[in-house]
This record gives sequence, structure tokens and C-alpha cells, in this order.
Amino acid sequence: MALHYKEADEYEELIEKTVVHFGDIPDRVIDEYVKSGEPLKKAGSYGIGEFGAVFVSGIEGCMPNVVGLPLHRLHQALLAKNIL
Repeated sequence: MALHYKEADEYEELIEKTVVHFGDIPDRVIDEYVKSGEPLKKAGSYGIGEFGAVFVSGIEGCMPNVVGLPLHRLHQALLAKNIL
């Protein structure tokens, strides 16, 4: 994530690593999932908040990062700059 602190004219780049583990998925289940059209609408071909979540066996790291924004990391960065 890249942050621009306008008043200080500073930029900060932060990286948040999250690993998503998938269980074994039978081919017939994958075929049905693809036919449903759901994976065609998602980055990574699954939605953690939708049916695709049944394939996830575990997550290492920040769950909100999987959805799209590492909220805890953002909050900590803003606190460090006394913005919050």
C-alpha cells in the first residue's frame, strides 16, 4: 500500500504479506465452481466472503488484506504519523 502524507509531502510504501492456503479440491467441484461464474468475477478466482471461501483451509496474516486492504497496518501507519 502506498500512502501520501500531503501536509508533510512524504510518501510511504508498506507491504503486508498474507498467505492463503487451499485444501484439496476434487476436479468435479472445480468444474462446477467454474460453471457458476463466480471465479470469473474475482481477483484470484475466489471470494473469501462468498462460496469460494469453502476451498480455503487457512490464512496466515491479515484477513482484511485478503479482501483488499490491510486495515490494521493502515491504522498503525496513521497512528505513527499522529493522523489518528
